[in-house]
Amino acid sequence: MRGWLVVSALLFAPAIAVLPVCAQDAPAIGVSGAVGFPTFKGGVRVSTPLGPKANLDFEVARIGPMGEPELGPAFTGDARWMRRGRQASGKSRYWIFGVMFVDAKWSTPVIYPGRVATKLEGRRILAVPRIEYG
Repeated sequence: MRGWLVVSALLFAPAIAVLPVCAQDAPAIGVSGAVGFPTFKGGVRVSTPLGPKANLDFEVARIGPMGEPELGPAFTGDARWMRRGRQASGKSRYWIFGVMFVDAKWSTPVIYPGRVATKLEGRRILAVPRIEYG
């Protein structure tokens, strides 16, 4: 019986040694970007780990040019969750849950009788929910 245990241990030890180890992300600073229609987004991102399966990401980005409405800087806060954790190869699927706040302003020209012209201007902070899978 003891011999069988030794043989089993010798056979399975190499297999256990090569199992992928889940790595945890380190705090990082980087750039981010997205291309879309009719605009694009580019910014700077700071990430910090919350544990082996989750990270927090904060981003300040420029969106544009788009015309109307004129968009100011975008501030994004996301929680990134990896169901199986970060794989040793670096390939990991994840969900992102968060919100993006964008400063938006627009103007509408108004012409009154007698050719009196003015502009009505508006400004709002838009909150855009973000749910993504990557």
